[in-house]
Order: sequence, then C-alpha cells, then structure tokens
Amino acid sequence: MAGLYHVATIVTKEVYMRDLIVAVILVGAVQTFTARAQDTNALKTEIGNFEAQTNTVLVKGFEELGHVYVTSATVTILCKESKDITHGRREYGAALELGGGPEPRQLAIVDEDELDPLASGLDYLAELTYDVTALSAFEADYTTKYGLRFAGYCSRKPGGIRYYLQVCDGRRVELTNDQLKQLAMLVNKAHDAIVTLRQSK
Repeated sequence: MAGLYHVATIVTKEVYMRDLIVAVILVGAVQTFTARAQDTNALKTEIGNFEAQTNTVLVKGFEELGHVYVTSATVTILCKESKDITHGRREYGAALELGGGPEPRQLAIVDEDELDPLASGLDYLAELTYDVTALSAFEADYTTKYGLRFAGYCSRKPGGIRYYLQVCDGRRVELTNDQLKQLAMLVNKAHDAIVTLRQSK
C-alpha cells in the first residue's frame, strides 16, 4: 500500500506541475497578445505614429493629472508631449492607464483632437436616462481611435443604468456614475494642460 501511495503522490505532483506550466504559458500568451494589440492600436493615433518614428531623437514627456479608484483597478489620466528633436516637431495627447488587480497593466493613447469629443461623450453617458430608447434594454458607448471604450447599459428597465470602460479587447471594468464624471473632468484637465503647454512655446 505504501508503494501505491508513493506512486499516486508522484503522479499527482506531475499532473500539478503540468497544469501549472500550461497555466503560466497561457498567461504569458495572453499578455503578449494584449501588448501586441496595444502596439497595433497605437499606430491608429497621430501621436502613436509620431512616436513610432525612427532615425530621429524623440523626447516623450508625460505628467500624471489624476486618478480614479474603481473596482479592483486604478484609472490614471496622463498628459503627453512628444518632441521630434531632429525635425523640430511636436505632438500632444493624453493617455489612460488601467492598473492594479491581477490583470496586466493596460495603456490607451488619446490624440489631442479627441479630448473634447471624448469629454462630451462621457458627459452624455453620465446623463443617460431610460427614455433614450422606447425599447426595454439599451447600450450606449463611445470609442476612441485607439480602442478605448466607455459604455452605459441597461439590461431591463427600470433595472438601473450601469457603466464600464474597456481598453481594446481587455477586461471590462465597472464604473459608477460619479467615477464616469470624474474621468470626464480629468479628460478636460488634459485638454487644458495641452492648451497651457502650447501657449508657453
């Protein structure tokens, strides 16, 4: 019996190690896929293309403007200024960083000319009411060129309107109405910071 127990223990350990290795490989694959998807989406933005230049000196400046603590994550808004030193050009924009929790960090880039429409879109979502449609359920969303998506939805009236944000095909992070309004304020703050930067040049 002791010999059988010993064999069973070895088999159990081998199965555990095999499953652990598979899990690690899968997590690595997901993180690699997410990183590649984000790199591809960056090229859909003007500032992302600007920062992808080669054969020149690039300076990428950024400054944290504020953050909002949401369910199992922290959303941080940053202002961006990128300089092409060789050719004397600049691009401005903002970034949303989603961090914390078990998921890998995600970053979405927003062009300067998207900031005003994004803030207006968030304000609209925050003011959603049941009469937005005559049907019993709805979803309203706003998506940037990068693939940063904010949405408000109701599965059944009057079951309450819920909100979430999503970076590309990543996880959906639930937001409250107040958190959505806070993010709209930070997006406006990013726009104002860029105006100040331009005026100082």
